Amino acid sequence: MPGIIARLDSGKEGVHPGIGVHRPLCFPGMPPGTTEPTEPTEPEPTELHVCHRCLVRLDASAGGVDLPRRLKEALCARGLTERTRVLPSGCLGHCPKGRVSVLVLPDGGTAAHVQLIDPEKDGEDLAEHLARWPVPAAPP
Repeated sequence: MPGIIARLDSGKEGVHPGIGVHRPLCFPGMPPGTTEPTEPTEPEPTELHVCHRCLVRLDASAGGVDLPRRLKEALCARGLTERTRVLPSGCLGHCPKGRVSVLVLPDGGTAAHVQLIDPEKDGEDLAEHLARWPVPAAPP
């Protein structure tokens, strides 16, 4: 099979061995030649997309840009850090005055919703909301 001519480290021209060769994707823990994981994987954590625009629009006394850190602390206090991931996002389209929009994306993407949180509660309201959700089970 013809390859792409490339200058090798030795300064000579030759066929680059890795270009043009199709290899199937292989993920850690997968035996070579398989395309699906052999063991059930852990459920993906619930993603919490915090609207950056809401954070910067808050009054400085509300400490908006520091809210994601306080939110992570509230989740940690309730033992939810293993099943959640806090991520920044752009505008979510809900622009509440004095509150912050958080897009909650559970594992699998079903039941996704926007939760409005009060920055003065340091994320406790969102942590309480998430604590009421059932723990997702690993797929069979």
